[in-house]
Amino acid sequence: VCSSDLGDNFFGALSMEEKAISFREAAHDKDILLLARNYNDAGVAACYVQDYAKGMRFFDKAIQILELTAPDDPNTANILTNIANTYLFLGDYDKATVLGERAVKIFEKTPPKNKHEQAQTYSTFGNILVWTKHIEEAKENFLTAVEILRTLAPDGSIELARAYIDLGQLYTLVEDPAPGITYLLAALNMQEIGR
Repeated sequence: VCSSDLGDNFFGALSMEEKAISFREAAHDKDILLLARNYNDAGVAACYVQDYAKGMRFFDKAIQILELTAPDDPNTANILTNIANTYLFLGDYDKATVLGERAVKIFEKTPPKNKHEQAQTYSTFGNILVWTKHIEEAKENFLTAVEILRTLAPDGSIELARAYIDLGQLYTLVEDPAPGITYLLAALNMQEIGR
């Protein structure tokens, strides 16, 4: 979401995104989808600095643009996932569920070029389903995220390790812990290799 040059400086990222938005609005920039992406990125940065009200205002602006111009676009699904994740964090599971499910449906209709975002959507929706006690559906979503990430990085990645952790924790909480331990050990192995 934020430039890798910024590291963890989300206050700086938020400031940069706000400047980009102001510039685009003042210049009457015709690239409305890029403006929506700037709003999304500003929303993510605002949430990272725990200004959720500001983050939601940015997300709402992004969604307003995309619902008019590209309702079934993967960018719309990505922003819906970010909003769903914010609602999950804030404890509004009903809104998180509706938005997460909508994002998954968009990706099912229109597969994205960026498979990482698709995997993140399935993972986020899986976490929402865990919190709403829909364990079997959560497992299906986590498994879908793992399948997508395995095709992108068969030898492992930090994203795949996180997906394994989500799946491993789910198994250890509700079923025979053996498969969960296997996923958790695989995640640990990937993290060790990545150091």
